[in-house]
Amino acid sequence: MRGDNIALKSGKLGDTVFYVMHGRQMARLRVRHIHNPRTAVQETQRTKMYNLCAMYRAMRGMLRYSFETKGENQSGYNAFVSMNLSRVGCYLSKDYRTFNAVVAQPYMVSCGTIESVRVNRVAELSARKCGSNGKESGKGGLSSGTGQGQCFVTNLALGSLVIDDSTTVGEFSKALIDNNNGYLRLGDQLTYVSVAQVWREAEGCSFEGGVPSVDVKYYGVVLNTNDATPLSRCLPDYATSVCDGCLSISQDAPKGGFCYMVSRDDKYGRLHVSTQVLVDNGMMDCSTPEYREKAIKSYNAKSDYNPDLQSPTGSNVLVAMYECRKELLNRHYDYGPWGVRDSVGAHTLMPYNIFGGNDS
Repeated sequence: MRGDNIALKSGKLGDTVFYVMHGRQMARLRVRHIHNPRTAVQETQRTKMYNLCAMYRAMRGMLRYSFETKGENQSGYNAFVSMNLSRVGCYLSKDYRTFNAVVAQPYMVSCGTIESVRVNRVAELSARKCGSNGKESGKGGLSSGTGQGQCFVTNLALGSLVIDDSTTVGEFSKALIDNNNGYLRLGDQLTYVSVAQVWREAEGCSFEGGVPSVDVKYYGVVLNTNDATPLSRCLPDYATSVCDGCLSISQDAPKGGFCYMVSRDDKYGRLHVSTQVLVDNGMMDCSTPEYREKAIKSYNAKSDYNPDLQSPTGSNVLVAMYECRKELLNRHYDYGPWGVRDSVGAHTLMPYNIFGGNDS
């Protein structure tokens, strides 16, 4: 039921529940008897939903606007959940929920009409030149000779630009615009999103290292070839490395997830974004059958776990749906070698004043 000419109300009247959605009065019948068999399949979905909801709360300022292709009456929350529920398995037991834990996962954080920023992982010793400030090692770059480091290389070409402490936003903008075949334009916003996995102390917590949580930070620049602002004030050093002439992220990036995103406003003021997935930079692996079994048991569900098959039995429909969805996403969004694709940003999406050019 919808009504445009009555005072908007929320509440119950008999078996009718009134609520407001998108500025309109809505009503539905109250469900008095809920069938809740607590099957393993049902509880599996619930364990995945918890972390999705927690991540949405942590990134709500961006996710409310970053799904350009969502339905007219679909919220940012619903778009985020629908894009990720079947493609990311993150099974957290009830203990995690008790302590309000949040785990960084390779969630899709934006979906739009701009081509994605692709990211590849490169081992340290295979990179001919990888580092920030124009050096092969040092602040924000990779230490040489250890064989332990790695960097992440985007498809954003910089030509011959060497990034150091004196590099300006204008020089950075010109290099990006001139070397990417029209992909980037004046006025585009390039946003770096950092979702660092951190651990906090909590009384009564038995987790090793503490309760997992996330520290979300946004950094960004609007491409302007006349901007004399030092680039180091807008983007962190570890996110402005250069590897083989492309913008790269060094091993000093906080563990967890990250992405670079592109966004722009068209001449009608409509926001367009690139489709991006958080890149796995040392994320917790909560997708194993063991994690799933522990999670559903914590909710007193009937287990259908079979360790010999290394996957839950009785969930063939969910598995088939996931595989179908994964194939569809790969076909539409052309993910990189690790299923990694990356990000979002823009003036309308995230007002520039929320960015911090530093970690404060």
